[in-house]
Amino acid sequence: DSNPDKMAALRAFGAELLEHGRDFDEAREYVEGVALREGWRYVHNANEPLLIAGVGTYASEIFDALERVDFVFVPIGGGSGAAGCGIVRDGLGRSTRIVGVQAHRADAFARSWRGPTRVTCERAETFAEGIATRTTFDLTFSMLKASLDDVVALEESELREGVAAAIQFTHNLAEGAGAAALVAARRYGVPKDATVVCVMSGGNADMRTLRHTLA
Repeated sequence: DSNPDKMAALRAFGAELLEHGRDFDEAREYVEGVALREGWRYVHNANEPLLIAGVGTYASEIFDALERVDFVFVPIGGGSGAAGCGIVRDGLGRSTRIVGVQAHRADAFARSWRGPTRVTCERAETFAEGIATRTTFDLTFSMLKASLDDVVALEESELREGVAAAIQFTHNLAEGAGAAALVAARRYGVPKDATVVCVMSGGNADMRTLRHTLA
């Protein structure tokens, strides 16, 4: 049930796209086996230092642009974005609170971060495919266990509300994962004088999702 617009865009860029499995994690496990067998360079969605460094550049831009940042809300799927925010915050010696955002129906990271052991979910039943992961990943989890200040898990209705709110109030098209930070910030109850940054991490909302969300 992958996003058809994302798949079309990948093919338009010239990628050879292989579809496999019922969800992101089954596809990931499949490609890990193929990469090992074929000798491919596999770019992991989380256990990849260069990826974390790359997405961390947006955190650098945030702190360059704003002298004061009290909160950064950032969606967590694999966790690379939140990990990058933590690295930059700590490197600059800022006191900003980094708050991760998940979906209740795909909350393996939230439960693992709060609890004594890491957990894996049987299913990730959220329309927000950017955060629809069923497990945690070694590199990013270890980083976020040390640097993340809090995590919020949202219901599907809240995520859909976020997509509509992003259009109404910011005039940006955000997919479910991209709008998650906006909803989390509104729900979190930050002080009125706080400087809050919401990471809008993707705008690949397909037409079927938009129709259902905005209805």
